[in-house]
Amino acid sequence: MRSEKVINIKKFKEYTREKTKRMVKAKIDIDSIQHMNLFERFTAVRAKLCFDYGPSLIFVIQPESVSRVIGKVAVMRKLSSVLKRRIRIVASPYNNEDIEPFIKSVIWPIRFKKLIFNNGELTIIAGPQSKAALIGREKSRLNQLHDILKKYFEVQQIRIA
Repeated sequence: MRSEKVINIKKFKEYTREKTKRMVKAKIDIDSIQHMNLFERFTAVRAKLCFDYGPSLIFVIQPESVSRVIGKVAVMRKLSSVLKRRIRIVASPYNNEDIEPFIKSVIWPIRFKKLIFNNGELTIIAGPQSKAALIGREKSRLNQLHDILKKYFEVQQIRIA
C-alpha cells in the first residue's frame, strides 16, 4: 500500500513538472520578487508569482501547498499588516483547461455565469453588476486581469458580455 502511494506521488510530480514546462514563463519585477521573498520567509512556501489585482496582493503557489499556507491564519495576518495590503492565495494552473478555476479564484467574490476561451480570445459572460465590477473604473480591473492572464495563458483579448 505504501509503495503504491510513493509511486503515485512520483507520477503526480512528473505530471506537474511536465505541465508547468508547457506554461508561458512570466516576467517578474523587483517589487514582486521582494514580496515573494517576504512571503516565503513568513510561510516557508515558495510562491511562483505575485501580482496586484485591485486592493489585493495575490500570490500564486503550487496547488499542493495551498492548504499549508491557508492554515497559517496568524502568519497571513501578520504578513498582511507588514505589507499593508490584503493577501490572497491562488493555486497555479497546470494548463489552459485550468483557466476557469484560476479566474474564479483571482476575481473572487465577483461571479460570472460562463467562460469561453477560443484561440487566444476570452469571453466572460456575467450579470450587469458583475460586469461593472469586472471592468472597474476606467477599465482598470479589466486591464489588470488581462495582464495577469497574458502571463499564464496566451490571452490576446478579453471580452465581457
